[in-house]
Amino acid sequence: MQDRGLFDAPDVVVFLAMECSEPLTARIQIRNIGLASVPTGVEVGVFKKVGVSEQQVAMGLTTRRLLPGQTEPLTVTIPLGAGTADDEYFVRVLLNASNPTFHQC
Repeated sequence: MQDRGLFDAPDVVVFLAMECSEPLTARIQIRNIGLASVPTGVEVGVFKKVGVSEQQVAMGLTTRRLLPGQTEPLTVTIPLGAGTADDEYFVRVLLNASNPTFHQC
Protein backbone atom coordinates (compact mmCIF):
# COMPACT_ATOMS: atom_id res chain seq x y z
CA MET A 1 0.00 0.00 0.00
CA GLN A 2 1.35 3.44 -0.92
CA ASP A 3 1.20 6.54 1.23
CA ARG A 4 -1.69 8.79 0.35
CA GLY A 5 -0.51 11.79 -1.68
CA LEU A 6 2.92 10.29 -2.35
CA PHE A 7 2.68 10.99 -6.07
CA ASP A 8 0.58 14.17 -5.91
CA ALA A 9 1.92 16.87 -8.22
CA PRO A 10 0.76 20.17 -9.67
CA ASP A 11 -0.46 20.18 -13.27
CA VAL A 12 -0.57 23.65 -14.84
CA VAL A 13 -2.63 24.49 -17.90
CA VAL A 14 -2.69 27.91 -19.53
CA PHE A 15 -5.23 29.66 -21.73
CA LEU A 16 -4.73 32.76 -23.84
CA ALA A 17 -7.11 35.37 -25.22
CA MET A 18 -5.66 38.29 -27.15
CA GLU A 19 -7.35 41.67 -26.85
CA CYS A 20 -6.94 43.74 -29.99
CA SER A 21 -6.16 47.01 -28.27
CA GLU A 22 -3.32 49.46 -28.77
CA PRO A 23 -0.96 48.15 -27.52
CA LEU A 24 -2.04 44.50 -27.76
CA THR A 25 -3.00 42.84 -24.48
CA ALA A 26 -2.69 39.15 -23.62
CA ARG A 27 -5.25 37.86 -21.13
CA ILE A 28 -3.83 34.67 -19.61
CA GLN A 29 -5.50 32.15 -17.31
CA ILE A 30 -3.16 29.88 -15.35
CA ARG A 31 -4.97 26.92 -13.79
CA ASN A 32 -3.70 24.15 -11.53
CA ILE A 33 -5.55 20.92 -12.36
CA GLY A 34 -3.12 18.80 -10.32
CA LEU A 35 -3.28 17.43 -6.78
CA ALA A 36 -0.53 19.58 -5.23
CA SER A 37 -0.05 23.35 -5.09
CA VAL A 38 1.90 25.47 -7.57
CA PRO A 39 4.32 27.98 -6.00
CA THR A 40 4.25 31.75 -6.45
CA GLY A 41 6.39 33.14 -9.27
CA VAL A 42 5.67 30.71 -12.10
CA GLU A 43 6.75 32.34 -15.37
CA VAL A 44 4.58 32.23 -18.48
CA GLY A 45 5.73 33.43 -21.87
CA VAL A 46 3.63 34.85 -24.70
CA PHE A 47 5.02 33.88 -28.09
CA LYS A 48 4.15 34.71 -31.67
CA LYS A 49 4.70 32.38 -34.58
CA VAL A 50 7.22 33.64 -37.10
CA GLY A 51 7.23 31.29 -40.09
CA VAL A 52 8.23 27.89 -38.69
CA SER A 53 9.81 29.38 -35.56
CA GLU A 54 8.57 31.34 -32.57
CA GLN A 55 9.50 34.58 -30.85
CA GLN A 56 8.79 35.44 -27.23
CA VAL A 57 7.10 38.84 -27.10
CA ALA A 58 6.09 39.12 -23.43
CA MET A 59 6.24 37.40 -20.06
CA GLY A 60 4.21 37.28 -16.87
CA LEU A 61 4.54 35.84 -13.36
CA THR A 62 1.99 34.33 -11.03
CA THR A 63 1.57 36.41 -7.89
CA ARG A 64 0.32 33.75 -5.50
CA ARG A 65 0.40 30.05 -4.77
CA LEU A 66 -2.24 28.08 -6.69
CA LEU A 67 -3.92 25.29 -4.78
CA PRO A 68 -5.48 22.39 -6.71
CA GLY A 69 -8.36 23.73 -8.80
CA GLN A 70 -7.38 27.40 -8.49
CA THR A 71 -6.87 29.78 -11.40
CA GLU A 72 -4.99 33.07 -11.59
CA PRO A 73 -5.71 35.58 -14.36
CA LEU A 74 -2.81 37.65 -15.69
CA THR A 75 -2.88 40.59 -18.07
CA VAL A 76 0.27 41.17 -20.08
CA THR A 77 0.89 44.02 -22.51
CA ILE A 78 2.67 43.22 -25.76
CA PRO A 79 5.27 45.97 -26.37
CA LEU A 80 4.63 48.23 -29.35
CA GLY A 81 6.36 46.86 -32.42
CA ALA A 82 6.63 43.31 -30.99
CA GLY A 83 3.49 42.06 -32.69
CA THR A 84 0.31 42.93 -34.52
CA ALA A 85 -3.32 41.85 -34.25
CA ASP A 86 -2.74 39.70 -37.36
CA ASP A 87 0.01 37.59 -35.73
CA GLU A 88 -0.68 34.13 -34.26
CA TYR A 89 0.06 33.94 -30.52
CA PHE A 90 0.35 31.18 -27.94
CA VAL A 91 1.35 30.95 -24.29
CA ARG A 92 3.29 28.40 -22.25
CA VAL A 93 4.82 27.94 -18.83
CA LEU A 94 8.56 28.73 -18.80
CA LEU A 95 10.54 26.24 -16.72
CA ASN A 96 14.30 26.29 -16.32
CA ALA A 97 15.30 22.63 -16.73
CA SER A 98 18.32 22.99 -14.42
CA ASN A 99 16.36 24.85 -11.72
CA PRO A 100 12.61 24.28 -12.17
CA THR A 101 10.12 26.29 -10.13
CA PHE A 102 8.08 23.10 -9.68
CA HIS A 103 7.73 19.56 -11.04
CA GLN A 104 4.42 18.67 -12.63
CA CYS A 105 2.83 15.46 -13.77
